Amino acid sequence: MHCHNADQTFYCVEGECTVHFPDGGSVVMTPGSLALMPGGHFYQLESSGVEQMVMLGARGLNSEQSLKIDFETRKPVDAKEGRTPPTGTRVLV
Repeated sequence: MHCHNADQTFYCVEGECTVHFPDGGSVVMTPGSLALMPGGHFYQLESSGVEQMVMLGARGLNSEQSLKIDFETRKPVDAKEGRTPPTGTRVLV
């Protein structure tokens, strides 16, 4: 679970994504669903369908300004520290 210091928009293209929140709540996104995650709000994305999940995402800051903040430590996570994305994750630019 983490957050960013900028607003994010997610669009579900294929599959199913469950968005989990710290209070135990969750929302299921299916193809065509659009979600806005305000900066500073913690969440976790989970591919929860049987098909491959394809999500498009856009963040309100560039990669140099954007911070990923860990839920447990409440500290920024350096993307270069070896945290690798889940198998099959691809970032398309």
